[in-house]
Order: sequence, then C-alpha cells, then structure tokens
Amino acid sequence: MPEKIQKYRFNEMQIEILRQMTGVKDKKVWQKVDELMSRKEIHYDIANSIRQNDLDWTFIFPEWEDIERISKGFYSPFQLLFYEKFIETRELVKYEAPFLFTTLSRTISIFHEKPESKKKSIRKIKELRDTNRKLLQSIFWIRETTEEREAPSLEIYLPFDELEESMPNIPIGLLANVFGRGIAVTSGKNLIKGLAGRGYVKLFYSKHNGAPLAQLYDLKEDPCSNLKEFISLILKRDRHITIAQQSNPIFEFYDGGWHIVDYRSWSDTIGQIAYKKFGKTINSNVIDRITRLAYHMATHWHGGILAIVDEITFDKTYVEQQSSNSNGHLICQSLKNGRYEEGEVIGENVLMSEGIGRALMNAALQDGATIFNIDGKLLMTSAMVREQGGKIEEGGARHRAAKRLGNMGVVLAISHDGGIRLFSNNEEWNVDGIRIH
Repeated sequence: MPEKIQKYRFNEMQIEILRQMTGVKDKKVWQKVDELMSRKEIHYDIANSIRQNDLDWTFIFPEWEDIERISKGFYSPFQLLFYEKFIETRELVKYEAPFLFTTLSRTISIFHEKPESKKKSIRKIKELRDTNRKLLQSIFWIRETTEEREAPSLEIYLPFDELEESMPNIPIGLLANVFGRGIAVTSGKNLIKGLAGRGYVKLFYSKHNGAPLAQLYDLKEDPCSNLKEFISLILKRDRHITIAQQSNPIFEFYDGGWHIVDYRSWSDTIGQIAYKKFGKTINSNVIDRITRLAYHMATHWHGGILAIVDEITFDKTYVEQQSSNSNGHLICQSLKNGRYEEGEVIGENVLMSEGIGRALMNAALQDGATIFNIDGKLLMTSAMVREQGGKIEEGGARHRAAKRLGNMGVVLAISHDGGIRLFSNNEEWNVDGIRIH
C-alpha cells in the first residue's frame, strides 16, 4: 500500500471518494503520485502548465509511455491536484462528504495563489481559500431554492474583483433568476453570504453562445475560453454544479457527488490514442466535436456508443447493416441530405456542420453504435455490433460492443449514469474501458 495511504489510514469512505473522483482504483499506482507530489510546489508547476495548455506528462511520469499512463487511468492533471488537496484535508472529508467544500476550494485556489513564502502572501492565500469555500457553500444553498417553480441558474467568475461603480449590487436570487441560463456571468465578493449574498453582472454573452443549449447545438467551446485566469463556478437548472477553468469543465457535482471531468484533457487523450491506433494525426476539430457530443450525452443522462474508425480498413462484417427503412438508416440519410435555410446541403461531414449537435445526440440515442470516420464523416447510426464467433464476453451489451469496436478504432461508451469509458486496442496495447468522465 502506498506510504501516504498507509500512513494516513484512509477509511473506506475516503478511499471510495478518491476512486470516484479520480477513476484510479489501483493503490499501487498512487505510489508514483506520492513520489511526484512530495516535490515542493509541484502543484504550482502543474497549475501553470494547465494555464498554458501545455502539460508534459513525461515530466510527471518519465518512465511511463502515454498508453501505459492512460491504461492506468491517468488522463487529467486535475487528478493529481485533487489528490494533493485530498491528502491535505483528509480529516475534514468525513465531515464534508459529499460536498468537499474545503478540498475543492483549495484545489481551485491554486490557480490564483502566488507561491511566495512571505507572511503576507500566506495570509492572502488563506483568505482566498476561505472565500472560495464560502462561495461553494452559498451555491449549494441557492441550489436548493426555487422561484415560481423554476430552478435557479448562475455562473460566477473567480477571482473576485472590486465592484465596478457603474454596476448595481443585486441580490443573488435575482441574479440567478434573471441573468442565469447562459445570459451573463456574475461576480462580487458578497456572493459568499449565501441567500443574503449580492453580486453584479460582469459581462453578457453575445448571442447567448454561453448557454448550455447553444453549446449542444453547435458543439463548440464558449467564447470566454480566452479568459485564462478565470475559474467559473456554474449552477445549472438541472441542479448540476460545474467548476470550469478556461471554459473547460474540470469538476462536476451530480449523482450525489463530485466527479473530475476535464474534457479538454480527455479530448487530448483520445487524440493520442487515435494517433497510436491509426498511425496518423486526426483533425483535432473532429476529436473535439466527438468529445463534446459524448459529454452532452453523459450530462443529459443518455447512453450510447460513439466510434471513430479508418473507413479504408473498417471491417463492416463487425456490424449488422441497417435496412433501408430502419430508424438508424432514415436518421442518417436525413442528416446527410438535409439543407440549411440558405439551401446548402449538409452533406457527408455531418459532425463538422453547424447547428446539428442536438440532432446527432438524438441519433446516437438509438440502439446501436454511431460510427464516424477519421475526417468526421458519418458512416452509420444504430449499428449493431456482432459477438465474436458466437462467444458472449463478460460485461453488458454496450461494454461488449464498445470493446469489439475498439479492435478497429477509438470508442466512447456512454452510460446512463453519466460515465464515459474509452476503448481501443491492438496486439501491443489495450485501453479497456478506462473511465474518463
């Protein structure tokens, strides 16, 4: 057992939270993490690399190839940051579970802390962590309220700055009911006061591009992604709470607990595996769109299978072809032959087309797999994957189908509980159901 886990004697609840958050279940693997995190200020180095979107995994795990690291369950630097703060706050976990106010507030505070050893700096860091903890508590209070039977929605940017003189200080409930739902983002130090909190409108979204609904239709990142120093704290109408960095969801509270998301990292991970699988680089936009499609399916509690294959080497004997009057075939043809208002035909490359995200999600909800080629061309929907040689392998039908398709490509299996698992393999390596959400 790793030294830290043995020394701190984690109870079963703490171990389960750690596994739920990080997805890494092998205790021996954490020995490597302990060795890494024992280096002073390493978490600041990781935070800086995240800011620059330039994390060098060989710096963290020099003895592991990318595939080996991924197969062990490590895909996101936030797994490491959370683990470090989990160790620091281990005594509070049993009192704060499942909300983990102190652990999460310390994790997100890293991005605004300055690693100097001056007393003044230490005091500011403590104040920042305390502010972020109180804000998290306030969001959970607001989460339990309703106004005229409507759930509140709110997006808050950190760190807080001084109230702009021209902006009115508005009660938090009014902010949530009027300026949520992708209309604007808010700020203000007094938001930490729970139901008595007040804040102001920091900026408005252009054309509501920040709304979750708009992001689903276009499968695009929202326009505030260039605000590198900001952490967003988002309460959605479905009562999900999201913590995002540079518009990248990193932690989400749903299904009774916090989960690491970081789809920017698992988009990179999928790209790395695709390169290893196909021996060529896939358009990053294709990877990004499929990643976002999977993310929307998971956060809407929809299951399905999304696969990327090389059309040239794709063995169609793996799947049962749909008849011309099947739902899958009709949906696929409707998407390819559809037209925009201007008369332009959508065509084969449905994935990269504008405004088709929700239609693609609905198509992927049908029984069977939705399969794209490496350029984003939609090959088929509702594809039924055959069992190999009549042999029924272990696991559910979706797991077996995804594993089978993983012989030919890179596959995401989305379950109804919000989980996303990654499958891909060949004769030399095997990524078998690594949970990335």
